[in-house]
Amino acid sequence: MSESYARVSDPKVADTLVKRTAKSYRTAAGKVRNLTADAAYATECAYSAGLIGKDATYPTARDYAATYDVAPATVTLWKRLGRALVVGVTTDSPVWQVLAFKAAANDKAVADAIMADDATVETITAAIATTREPDGKRRTAAKDGKPNDGTTDAPTDVLAGVTDPTDQAMILVGMLDKIVKGTDREGWAKIESALDKIVKREVTVRAKADKAAAAA
Repeated sequence: MSESYARVSDPKVADTLVKRTAKSYRTAAGKVRNLTADAAYATECAYSAGLIGKDATYPTARDYAATYDVAPATVTLWKRLGRALVVGVTTDSPVWQVLAFKAAANDKAVADAIMADDATVETITAAIATTREPDGKRRTAAKDGKPNDGTTDAPTDVLAGVTDPTDQAMILVGMLDKIVKGTDREGWAKIESALDKIVKREVTVRAKADKAAAAA
């Protein structure tokens, strides 16, 4: 039987929950699949209780993320997953598996459905059907031939509210740092090649710019 997750608005209760969960998460040293729901629920409680935000216990999502040693983007995912739990999605359901472990909660249409004031398990499930196949795989295109909003908007959604290019890049680097650990040798070779091209391009461009500035 899946656990019931009630909304928490008491800052003290939320803070205790966050600290306990973060400690368990760090101690698990990467083996955290079974702690995803706990972390998501603690994150939902932290937001609901006002622990995350300007002049709060955690001024930014990045500060909160540091408590768990994860990227800020993970906190964004947890916030949505936690909200889904409070709405009524159960951890033993197919909906949870797709939201949490296939990251469907990062699809824009699904994220919007989860965070809506009138969100229900039914509306979330319906939103998932617009971005995912029955087996949870991402749909490559909508019926009208346009790219599915889960594929085109997910990166933008992760960077929502972040305007500085350096901050954007650091968020994506943090995500990449986590993701590449799961790639095989062939996959890493492709990633390494792509990164090498970016580094060489930027070094060349910036060296030319510095030379031009020095000659001016």
